[in-house]
Formats: sequence, C-alpha cells, structure tokens
Amino acid sequence: MPTLRQIEYWLAAVEEGSFGRAARRMHVSQPSLSQQVKVLEAELGGELLERLPEGIRLTPAGKEFLPHARDTVAAAGQAVRAARAALEMRGGELEIATVRSIAVGILPDLIDTWRERFPGSSVRPREFSNRNLAEDAVAAGEVDIGIGPPPPDWVGSLRRIGWEELVVLPRPVSRPSSVDTAARGATAGTGPTLVPTSAVPRELRERALRCVPAVGRELTVYARAKFSPQAAAFIDLMDEAEWAQPPADALVIA
Repeated sequence: MPTLRQIEYWLAAVEEGSFGRAARRMHVSQPSLSQQVKVLEAELGGELLERLPEGIRLTPAGKEFLPHARDTVAAAGQAVRAARAALEMRGGELEIATVRSIAVGILPDLIDTWRERFPGSSVRPREFSNRNLAEDAVAAGEVDIGIGPPPPDWVGSLRRIGWEELVVLPRPVSRPSSVDTAARGATAGTGPTLVPTSAVPRELRERALRCVPAVGRELTVYARAKFSPQAAAFIDLMDEAEWAQPPADALVIA
C-alpha cells in the first residue's frame, strides 16, 4: 500500500514539473525522492509519470491518480488539524456571554453535543440581563466569545450564524425581565410580547403567532480578537445545525 509520504513526493514532482525542484521543495535529495516515486509506481503496478529530457509528464494512469492523490493529502491535513485542535482543547474551558433567551433556547443542545465530542473540555454560559452587558464582557476580555445579534461597530472577530424568528404571545402590554417570564406572562394575561421561537416553552407553542411579515434577529458569534481553537470548534458545531433563512420581506431587528 502506498504511503502518504510517497504520494506527497509524487505530487510535488507533478506540481514542480521536475524531480530536482520537487526534491528542493520537500527538503530531500533528488535520488531519494525519485526512488520513493518508483516504489509508489511499483506498488500500483505501472508508471504514473513519463520521464522526458526536459522534465516529466503524466501518463494516462497518472492523470487518473492525480485528483485522488490530492484528495488524500488534503484529507490527511484536515485530520492532523482536527486532532491538534482537539488536543489543544483538552482540559480547557470556553466561556460564552449571552442573554437568557439564547442560553435557554439555543445553547443546551449545542453544549450536550460539545460534551460528547470533547469530554475533556467544558463550555460555561454566562447569562446577562441585556445584550449590551454581554458585549461589554466580551470586549473587556472577561469571556471568550459572545452569541447574539451583531454588536454595532464591532472591531474584533465576528461570524454570522443564522436567523432566529420572533413570535407573538398575545394580551395587554408588559415588560418582563426574562424570556421565560415573558412567554408565560403573556399567555396568563399580562401582555403581548415578542419571543424567540427557540425560547418558547413546548407547552405554549400552540399559542404563539407568527408575524406578517416575519420578524426576527440575526445571530452572530463575536470575540475580542481572533477566535481561539475552542471558539472555532464551537462555531463549527453551530454551523452543523440547520438555521432558517429570513424571508425576503422579513423585518430584521437589532
């Protein structure tokens, strides 16, 4: 079976157009690289390169082998990066600033999946009473990342995640202090309120009314500087979720 190193040497020769330039690129002697390419060809049962006085050229078999060789090397690189990221996260903690509606509506399932994939690393949400306080905590470096609507004039890292629709639970108006209170209070007669769909308790979902046109908010992940390996891994986890896209006539609120 060909080794990854043999495939890398062969690819270098193809991309450089000569064994000499490929050897310099791979920091090995030309005879060593040429020998490894010959071993690769012997393993596969035929020539992949045609040796010419002015260089090398792919044989028909080499042309068929080329895209698969590139995929193999790329996949190996991805595997190495994933393993290093997991090792860097071993024993670490990711602290997330957000508001209660996101903490109770979006994060629980993500945190459960995180614990399954990275049992040595933990995620700790920090709930704030409003988004401004969450954004201030991220800007001050008190937490690793924030999740919520895009902060205005943000100068650090920011990544769009998706769209979250808001629904109405009707009655006379009130200003509750938390999304749970809003949802339950609205259905108990204290007033109509806009609530994120993910935060509506299951038993109250039949009483939720969609707005026409749709009303919602954009959700982002943001950090003070560059996303850490743990933050990047958590963003990858969020990317795996199926996020709804806003209708063309949707009203996006901050």
